[in-house]
Amino acid sequence: MFNRKWFHALLVLLLSLALTVGGLPGFANGNAQAAPAASVEAQSSTYTVRAGDTLSSIARRFNTTVQALMTANRLTSTVIRVGQVLVIPGSEQPVRYQVQRGDTLSAIARRYGTTVQAIMTANGLTSTVIRVGQWLTIPTGATIPGAERIQFASGATSATLGGMVQPNGAKEYLFRAQAGQRTRIIVTTANSLVNLSVQGVSDGVPYKRASVGTPDFDMVLPMTQDYLLRVVNFSNVAASYSLFIQIDPLPNASTPIRIQFARGETSATVTGGIIVGEQARYILGARSGQTMVINISSVENNAVITVAAPNGQILSAADARSWSGVLPQTGDYLVTVGSVRGNASYNLVVTIQ
Repeated sequence: MFNRKWFHALLVLLLSLALTVGGLPGFANGNAQAAPAASVEAQSSTYTVRAGDTLSSIARRFNTTVQALMTANRLTSTVIRVGQVLVIPGSEQPVRYQVQRGDTLSAIARRYGTTVQAIMTANGLTSTVIRVGQWLTIPTGATIPGAERIQFASGATSATLGGMVQPNGAKEYLFRAQAGQRTRIIVTTANSLVNLSVQGVSDGVPYKRASVGTPDFDMVLPMTQDYLLRVVNFSNVAASYSLFIQIDPLPNASTPIRIQFARGETSATVTGGIIVGEQARYILGARSGQTMVINISSVENNAVITVAAPNGQILSAADARSWSGVLPQTGDYLVTVGSVRGNASYNLVVTIQ
């Protein structure tokens, strides 16, 4: 005689097993639809804003920059409030991965270049059984299979590589950079459908998408971590390319000097000097939509500037002696003064309207 109660209990049991990775023989390799892209997030240290805090004081406390804090927290201004929780960038954190249907610990370990035992230890697992939707911590130092680590010659800050990317394919590279380092990347190719992308491995932030813009990248990176660089071919034919990457040393200057405007004035002049190999850094607050004009003059015409937006984006050309433009964001802008040869004494004039 048919027992509806027992049939219902059996059905629930089978469904529960089906949702457990590898629970039913052949389920993961059956005809089910492909799982969606795996969800990956980065763990970061956080800080709760207290009375009297400013972004500048928090940046000094955690040895980072205002620009890095604004980028990590998607801030469009330097205004913060008591009780607000801020992500603190600047140190690599373990990656967290959400288990997808068909996953096994061994497959996840291979994907991230680690071991089953390392994942089990990091997550306090006593068996290899995992569940769909479960979050796993992937130990720091995991690599991305197939990605080539970019190596720099001893003492060098740049490297040039060549390669071939297949039709509708991509070539992946890894490079390491510290918070505050300016990184420039250029892909040269005869194929106009080849572009590049840059994404943080630990924070998961896409700093440049291959579907947008030209195959070049110039940014002061906000976080110390590995970065994934992909050369992407959107065409139906293979394409050869040359890849140039330069990672500038961290500036020798300490905390940036804030440029102050006299009451009622729209411009300010700063006089300074630097020795060869060093840099001076200045910050000044401005609002989105304002126009900024910066000029630098020096006796030997050897002083140059770099202008960066609050999110780290480089706005000026390389070795510029002037820059002007409508500001894209509200926040602190960073002006770095360097020398193309020898020591430099300079006058820096900044106008905001």
